[in-house]
Parts: sequence; C-alpha cells; structure tokens
Amino acid sequence: MSPAVTWTAHGRRSGPARFDRARAARSMVVFGLSFGVVTAVAGIHNGIFAAMGCYVDAYGAREPYPRRGPLLVILSVLFLLAFAAGSASAGDVWVMVGVLSTVAVLATLLVRTLRMSGPGSYFVILVAALAAFLPPAGTSDTAVRVGCLAVGAGLSWASAMSG
Repeated sequence: MSPAVTWTAHGRRSGPARFDRARAARSMVVFGLSFGVVTAVAGIHNGIFAAMGCYVDAYGAREPYPRRGPLLVILSVLFLLAFAAGSASAGDVWVMVGVLSTVAVLATLLVRTLRMSGPGSYFVILVAALAAFLPPAGTSDTAVRVGCLAVGAGLSWASAMSG
C-alpha cells in the first residue's frame, strides 16, 4: 500500500511540510547582513548583488552536512561563473541568447547530476539572466559585482552549515 493510501485509511491527512522557522530566521539574518554590509561599504547598487548571492540558501536543506558543504561550494562557484558569463554577454542580444542557453543546459546538468535538493537550476539561470540584462560593464566593475555576489554566497554557505 502506498503511504498516501495508508494515511487516508487511518484517517490522517498528509499536509505540507512543517515551516522551518529557524531556517527562515537564519535566511533573513543572512540576507539582511549581506545586503546591509555591502550596501554600507560599496553602495546599494552592489548590495543587490550580495543579496543575489543569498539564493544559495535555497539549496541543500535536506542534505547531510558532510555532503552539503561541498555541494554548496560547487553551487556558489556555479553562481559566480554564471553571473560573470551573463555580465560578459550584456549588450549583445545574440550573445545573451547563446550564453543564457549554455548556462541553462550546464546548470541543469550539474544540479541534476549532483542531485541537489532545492529549486533545481532556476536560481543559477536567474543570476545569469539578471547579469545579462544589466547595462554592459567593464572588467573591473564585473569583478566588483562578482565579489559582492561571493559575499552573499559565502554568508549563505556559513548559515547553511551552522545547523
């Protein structure tokens, strides 16, 4: 008998998973900390990139800690590379199409191959697309933006590993 039938046969209803208040609070603190610190130091235009790095927090919640750490590092590097590729393609529509398509394929393959818990390749593609639709920036501006994204991703990694 399937679990759904067993639950129904005994008069119990299976509902959505319980809301994890502690994880939500940690995510809020990490988002506020990364956005606030980077905004205070480098301005709101860079604080937004640190906030985008906090998307890493959506992954790995169901993974055991020995597996979660390396997976989130790989995912963070994937975020940084996708952002840099999106930034490099900004301003040229056909290059953007090629880069975003490539990022979508590679991110989907990597996330599925590693069997990460979370929203799949969605946020990786979103980070690349947001960078691609920004006005074109020079190499130094892109490096600063990627650094700000790394701050958010690093703080999210620390939060995910804090238990």
